[in-house]
Amino acid sequence: YTIDADAIRNGINDANDEPVAIIDLITPQFAAWLSKTSDDYLNKNILIIGQGAVGSVITDLLYRSGIFQLTLCDNDIFNPHNVCRHIISDGCNFVQKAELMQNHLKNMFLCGDGVVDIITEDFVKYAKTNSLNHFDLIIDASASSRVMYALDELDLRIPIIRVCLSNEGKVGMVYVCREGDAKLQEFYYQILRESLNKEVQVSKDIAAWLKSDRDSTLDRIRIGEGCHSITMQMGYNKVVAHCSLAVSIIKNNILNENNLYLSFSDYDYEGSMYTERFIAPKY
Repeated sequence: YTIDADAIRNGINDANDEPVAIIDLITPQFAAWLSKTSDDYLNKNILIIGQGAVGSVITDLLYRSGIFQLTLCDNDIFNPHNVCRHIISDGCNFVQKAELMQNHLKNMFLCGDGVVDIITEDFVKYAKTNSLNHFDLIIDASASSRVMYALDELDLRIPIIRVCLSNEGKVGMVYVCREGDAKLQEFYYQILRESLNKEVQVSKDIAAWLKSDRDSTLDRIRIGEGCHSITMQMGYNKVVAHCSLAVSIIKNNILNENNLYLSFSDYDYEGSMYTERFIAPKY
């Protein structure tokens, strides 16, 4: 607030005060401080594969947290139905998702100095002719087994984090693969292994989830129709809930070992959620 100096000198106790607005112009450092983001991430060059429902939310949350140096890879376009679960909501139909996200991030802050690059080429084809070794971290949010196998074949020495959803959004998976120490495929082996302990509740939940996926493989998934598959029926709230947990894992720089995180929502009751962490050994 401001008060006239003469009123103070003359002892006028009922002088008018005027409110003053203080505007903080955002910088990566201030955004990181406000969001409690590790300083280790401020100068990291991060590649995010996939800018669909999961990828767009993760990208948005990271950028809001002061992580401004991003490269977004997606060769898909924004379709009308994407608005139900995508961070973009202004109806920019039939435009490249990566391009939309690039503009979204650049317009987010008044004076942000982020470096957001895009790749609108198919990732698997791009990776065959371009080195990825200049990136400090790769986040795979593509939900594509084809991309997962391609990453495994590249023999990278870069930390890779894979984030995907399953079982109508009731299960979220985060694979933290430290500098190529394990193949992403091996995290599936660990999921199967964890499902065998009948004495632990989380193992029972994993087994129930895998059985549900198995039972729905043939009659509920319509191949080639992506979001139209019944197994992909989920609200935006489910996407954001799992992605928020994934970003917490990413931001806290938990890259000292290969970890598998499984998050279960609505298993006990609607609105419930819990996360378990497992060590993922090299198979």
